[in-house]
Amino acid sequence: MNKHFDLVNKSFLALYFVSIATSMAGMELFSSLCVLSSLSLIIHKAIKGIDLKVKTGLDPYLWGLWFIATLGALFLSTVPREKVLYIISSFRWILTFYAVKILIQEYFSFFKKFLKWFYVLLLIISLYTVFQSFNGIDVFRGVPADWNTENLIRTHGFYSSIMSFSYVFGMIFCYVFAFFLFAKKWATRLALATLILPMGYALYSTYTRGAWIAIIASILLISLYKSLKITALLFTTLIFVGAVTFNISPQFKERVTSSSKHSAQSNSERLGLWKANWAIAKDNIWTGVGYRQNYRQVPEYYKKLNIKSNFVSHAHNNFLEILTGFGIFGFFLYLAIIFKVFKTAHVYFKKSDKNNFAKSLIVGTIGAQTCFHIGGLTEATLLDAETTHAFATSLGLFFSLKSVAKDTLF
Repeated sequence: MNKHFDLVNKSFLALYFVSIATSMAGMELFSSLCVLSSLSLIIHKAIKGIDLKVKTGLDPYLWGLWFIATLGALFLSTVPREKVLYIISSFRWILTFYAVKILIQEYFSFFKKFLKWFYVLLLIISLYTVFQSFNGIDVFRGVPADWNTENLIRTHGFYSSIMSFSYVFGMIFCYVFAFFLFAKKWATRLALATLILPMGYALYSTYTRGAWIAIIASILLISLYKSLKITALLFTTLIFVGAVTFNISPQFKERVTSSSKHSAQSNSERLGLWKANWAIAKDNIWTGVGYRQNYRQVPEYYKKLNIKSNFVSHAHNNFLEILTGFGIFGFFLYLAIIFKVFKTAHVYFKKSDKNNFAKSLIVGTIGAQTCFHIGGLTEATLLDAETTHAFATSLGLFFSLKSVAKDTLF
C-alpha cells in the first residue's frame, strides 16, 4: 500500500509542475490534489510517530496575512457580502506552498530525477513559442496569438495570458540560468544552454517590458552569487545585444521608448491608477479597503484628484495592492515575508559550499523571487492566479531544502 500511496503523491507533484508550465486549470486541479496528498502524508507519518517538519520561518507572516484578509472580508463595509468567501479562499496558495514543501522534501530523490523530464517539457514549450512568434498562430487553441495596435505579435506559450506566461516563464528561467551557472560538467552546461537560448527568445517575444526588466535584474543578481567577473561579462553582453536589437528591431525600439500612442496611453493610465491607489491607501491606512476591493474606489478618487481616465483596475503594483487592501499591518507582514525569504536564502547559500545542486536551487529561488517582486512594481503579480502559483511553488521548493537531510545538501 505504501508504494501505491507514494506513487500517487509523486504523480500529483509531477503533474502540478507540468501544469505550472502549461495550464491554469491543471494548476488548480493538481495543487488541490497536492494539498490533499500532503495532508494524508502528515496523518500517515503522525500515526507512525514521525514529524514531517511542516513549520517554516514564514509561518506567522503567512497566516497573519491570511488572518487580516479574513477579518477585512468579514467586517469592512467596503467589502460586498458576496465577495467574502472569494477573498478568504484567495489565500489557498498558502496551502499550496506547504503542500509543495512537504511533497518535495519527502520525495526529493524523485524530484531530482523529474527535473530532467521537466527540462524536456520546457524545451518543447520554448520551441513552440518561438514558432508562435514568427507566424502568430496558437496551434493548440486554433486561434491567433495576441496582436497589439501596432500589429506586433506577442507570444504566450501554452497560456492564454501574455503577462502570466512572461512572469511564470521568467521565474522558471531564473532556475534554469542558476543551474547553468553552477553546473559542474560542461555537458550539463551545454544541455542547459540549448534550453536557455530558445527560452530567452520566447521571453523576448512576449514584448512585456516589466518582465524584461525583472528577468534582467534577476539573472544579474544570480550571476553575482557566482562571481563579479561573470556578472560584468553578462551585463556587457546584455548591453551589446540590447543595443543591436534596438537598432535592427522597430518593435523592440517602440517597446523600449514607448513611442507609440498605445504605449504612451498605457503609461499614462498606469500613473493615474497609482496616484488614485496611493490616495486610497492614505485614507485607509490602518484597515485598508479589503483584499482586491480597491478598484471599487478608483472612480471616486479619479474625481477627487481630477484624473481624467476611464481605466479602472487593480493597482498594477503588488505593494500598493497590499497597502490599499490590508492597511499598514498587512503591508508590513508582506514586507516581512520578502525579507525573511531573501535573508534565509543568503544564509542557506553560505552553507551549501560543497553542493552545486543546492546552490542552484537556492540562487534560482533568489532570482525567481526577485523576478516576481520587481515585476510586481508594474503588475499585480500577486493577484494573477498563474504567477501566484509560481510564487508559492518557488517558496515551497526553497523551504523544502531545510528539511532534506543536511548531509545531502549542506
